[in-house]
Amino acid sequence: MRRLIARGALGEDEAFSGLVRFIVVGLAVTALYLVLVLALHGAGVGARLASVVALAVTWGASYLAQGKITFRAEDLGLRPVLRFAAMSALGLAIAQGLTIGIYEVLALPLWLAALAVCIAIPLTNFLLMNFWVFRSRG
Repeated sequence: MRRLIARGALGEDEAFSGLVRFIVVGLAVTALYLVLVLALHGAGVGARLASVVALAVTWGASYLAQGKITFRAEDLGLRPVLRFAAMSALGLAIAQGLTIGIYEVLALPLWLAALAVCIAIPLTNFLLMNFWVFRSRG
């Protein structure tokens, strides 16, 4: 597994620590989203708008933190931000596809669809960030 991860933005010596950084950054950004939504809503902003604003802020925070902290990217310019946006759109499509497929088509419990999304999206994001979004070599 380490050798596979090492073919991306993370070197072989950073495979495990990079995965740990990815998880920590993800949890921090998730906590920031929660705080922002609750703070904005508490200040009188509607729930939907609060969610959109918090998501926009945390999307940018996630891009910068994952790029700099997790993958130690030197280039956070246009190419990687466009790739990050494409990855985010793919994540939305995967989430919708899993929810529709598991909950609506197979008529299984919603919690099962949500669990599948909670597993699939971080895994997909880690792989895409490592091998495509923040990869700067060959």
